[in-house]
Amino acid sequence: MEQIMQGLAKFVTETKYADLPERVIHEVKRILLDCAGDAISANECDRGKIAVKLAKRLGGATEATILGTCDRVSVANAAFADGELIDAEDYAPVGCGIHSSPHILPPVLVMAESLNISGQDLLLAIAVTYEVSARISAALTPIYESIRKADGRYEIRHPAVCGAAYSILPGAAGAGKVMGLDPETLANAIGIAGYWAQPNTFRKWEMTAPARMTKSDPAGWSAQGSVQAALLASMGYEGDTDLFDTEFGFGKFSGSERWRPERILAGIGQNWYLRMAYKDYPAGWCCGGANPLLIAIMKENNLTPDDIEHIHVMTHPLEEFKLWQENRMRTQDDVAFNVPYLLACAAYGVRKQDYYDMAVRNDPRIKAFMKKIDPSIDEEFKQKWAALQVKDFWGTSYMQIEVKAKGKTFFKSLDYQKGADHESSRMTDEELIQKFRDNAERTIPTHKIEKAIKAIFELEKVPQVSDLMELVTV
Repeated sequence: MEQIMQGLAKFVTETKYADLPERVIHEVKRILLDCAGDAISANECDRGKIAVKLAKRLGGATEATILGTCDRVSVANAAFADGELIDAEDYAPVGCGIHSSPHILPPVLVMAESLNISGQDLLLAIAVTYEVSARISAALTPIYESIRKADGRYEIRHPAVCGAAYSILPGAAGAGKVMGLDPETLANAIGIAGYWAQPNTFRKWEMTAPARMTKSDPAGWSAQGSVQAALLASMGYEGDTDLFDTEFGFGKFSGSERWRPERILAGIGQNWYLRMAYKDYPAGWCCGGANPLLIAIMKENNLTPDDIEHIHVMTHPLEEFKLWQENRMRTQDDVAFNVPYLLACAAYGVRKQDYYDMAVRNDPRIKAFMKKIDPSIDEEFKQKWAALQVKDFWGTSYMQIEVKAKGKTFFKSLDYQKGADHESSRMTDEELIQKFRDNAERTIPTHKIEKAIKAIFELEKVPQVSDLMELVTV
């Protein structure tokens, strides 16, 4: 077993609850609350419905409950459904490897319910999983990066390969942690998962319109694979424990343009990488942040949608790619990446949990308002965005909006959109709790919603995970 794999396996198997910093424990609770709410809400959208239907058809032993339902299926099939549900509306938190949550949380959660471990042990397993995810992600090519040139200007690079395809590895580690695998067996689980990792499809996804249900990385597939890898390892199936070999190992065959394996173990167990951003709207991280700017301009200047003549909005350099430029709302999944639609919903006060509803998407007022919006970006904007991104990767949410109405022009901008991990914009516990309520209200009874919130924020006191799952299912 090579040094990196040995170090990871040691960290996963030997870390105890007492080793977790208080901030990590609290952030894990926020992640769990947010993802559970996202999954419950997604039971109402097409992708979520299909995923649940398939998981029920495949069935298996009744080991774990699909979030937001009363249906129990095998751990592998429950992980598949939960991964698809958390990812479906693009509402899940980002961090520890960008869009990792739909991939890495379900394997831990379903295995925890299957073995009915304590809430404290679940907190520990989730924390360890996210830390492994963040560290492997840090070793790979970033999703995008800004490079300062000799003339002081910036070049924004969008690598041909990036995304969350590697997430099957930390997912397997997390499932193995719940199962209590020893270091050697856990290393085999990660080694198996490495050979099942998806191709890096993020860059291809950016150049594809309309948006499909697979999005950039099919979360259900890797969540299911993580569970199966851990189960196989526990049965004696051997994986490649030399997975991170620097010449022909994971960094090479995953297609990453850059591989910095030294980042994986540096300070592991002492310096926790856990850092998350939470979405205020059911939209791609690069899209929804402009909504509050428009709402503020309308409120401050007493504007109605009819008063607005034209909007020029700049949200992210990704807007230059086909997914955004040719987004014509032809699929339900286009919703999360269509900036004019998102702004139209904001202008008319549509509830966030209703953005995906067909009645809203077909509303003539929404369609007419979308025609007033120009989402194109210019070089000056890109330079501002890049300068902030160099200072802080999570600062890539620089956005600006210009609204023409009543013969005047109104302008607003922001450096960090709501939900970013920055003191100026971090979502409070109360805001995440309200988001959970909004997401769950159409599916879960009110009394369960309030009990679920309490149970998650006091998870270390919950004697068994089945007590929690009963509260996030119908």
